[in-house]
Amino acid sequence: AVGPQGPKGDIGPAGKDGAAGAQGSQGENGVAGKDGATGKSAYEYWKEIKGNENKTEEDFKNILNSASTAVANAGVLQKEVQQQMTNLSNNVEELRKESRNGDALNAALAALKPIQYDPEVPTQIMAGVGHYKHANALALGVAHYTNDSTMFHGGISMVSGQTMINGGATFKIGQGSAKQVKVEPNKLHDEILTLREAYDLKINLLMSTVSALQEEVQELRAAIRK
Repeated sequence: AVGPQGPKGDIGPAGKDGAAGAQGSQGENGVAGKDGATGKSAYEYWKEIKGNENKTEEDFKNILNSASTAVANAGVLQKEVQQQMTNLSNNVEELRKESRNGDALNAALAALKPIQYDPEVPTQIMAGVGHYKHANALALGVAHYTNDSTMFHGGISMVSGQTMINGGATFKIGQGSAKQVKVEPNKLHDEILTLREAYDLKINLLMSTVSALQEEVQELRAAIRK
C-alpha cells in the first residue's frame, strides 16, 4: 500500500542559464493608426485676431511680404548706421589731431620774437618751438627793420606735414607827451666810448702834472734844507 506523503524538501540551487535560442521570424505589420485632427493654417490663426476678421489671405501674404522686406531693410540700415558711426568716430579723431597740431603751430609762431633795432644789422632770423598734447611744431621767421620806426616780419611753422604761415608789419606812430632827443643805441655807445677816451686822456694828463709838481716840491724842500 502507498504510505503517507513525506515533508516538503528544501529548495535546490539555481540552475544555470540556458543557451540563447535562435532568432524568431519577423512579425507582421501592426494596424495603421487613425489620422490626426486637421490643424489650422497661419492665415486662419491671424484671421482670428481682432480686426482681421474680414481680411483675405492675400492681405495676409502682403503683410508677410512687407514684414520680410522691413526685416531685410532693418539689417541693411543697421549696417549703414554702424558704418556711419565708425566714419564719425574716425572724423572726430582726425579733427582732434588737426586741432592739436594747429595749437602747436600757433604756439611755435608766437615764440618768434625780434630783438631791439640795430641800424648796422637791420635783419634778424628767429626760431621757435611749440608743444600741445603730444604735438610738436617748429617755426622759423625773419624780421627786417627799414628804420627805427618800421619793421616787417614773417614766419612759418611745421608739424606732421602741416604748415602755417604768418606775416606782418610794425610801425611807430604818434609823439610822446614831451619832446625827446632821439638817440640811436649804436651812436650812443660810440659817444660813450669817445667821452671815456677823452676822460682817460685828461686823467693821464692830470696824473703827469701831479707827478711833475711832486718832483718840484721835493727839489724845493731839498734846497731849503741846504
